[in-house]
Amino acid sequence: MLKVGTTEGRFRMIMPDLMAAFQASDGMDDKKDGEEKQIQGFISDAVSLRKMISSGELDLAFSGLTPQMPADIKSRLLFDEQLFFVISDNMLQRYRPDYSHDFCNSENIADLRDFRFVPVCRSLPNLHCMQILDTVLNSMRVSLNCVHVSGHFDLHLELAVRDYAACFCLGMYLSHLEKINEGSDNRLHVLRIKGLDETNPVFLLQKETHVPSIGEDVFIRLLEDKCRKITKQQNDLVGLRQ
Repeated sequence: MLKVGTTEGRFRMIMPDLMAAFQASDGMDDKKDGEEKQIQGFISDAVSLRKMISSGELDLAFSGLTPQMPADIKSRLLFDEQLFFVISDNMLQRYRPDYSHDFCNSENIADLRDFRFVPVCRSLPNLHCMQILDTVLNSMRVSLNCVHVSGHFDLHLELAVRDYAACFCLGMYLSHLEKINEGSDNRLHVLRIKGLDETNPVFLLQKETHVPSIGEDVFIRLLEDKCRKITKQQNDLVGLRQ
């Protein structure tokens, strides 16, 4: 039984595919141990995940880092996640009718000063991605018209396509956004944020003295492959070179 933990959003967006692929994967002798190909998933906040790794409650975890990283935990960067601004066709016409269809220059960058009157959804203030966003907003002396706050980026996208508010989107939610666009005439535009150069890094965490099993090696390979796909997707959607 492999015990893996991550935060709620990452569990919803990443873990279902990994758990299914892990169950179907080759390279493990499931005859030796009938539970060897099973994953027990845990959802918690980043700080609690680190404590669970330290105490041995988890074999692996993946999330961002906290300043007080325990000395007995080793971390490895999986990918640099980007934060994007998302707005629908209808809201663009309603609030910025002066913009042409290809308003977002060749680099697909949105200047948030141009959207300060647009209703937006935001995530929770303790998240690193919101902290780096606030740094940009403060440097521009811009306050956004926030109409909804919650930790569910996928919900924000659903609200955006219904023209309730524009929103922000982390790279791992882009597959969900693509599915929304496939079934909608009201396309969601994904734009980079002007002045936002800092990323939201995601790390794999293990106990320093822990010896990985064959099952862990398989899971890590699947996770790394998923992270590469997210990286390619977030680059392709905004026209960036890899």
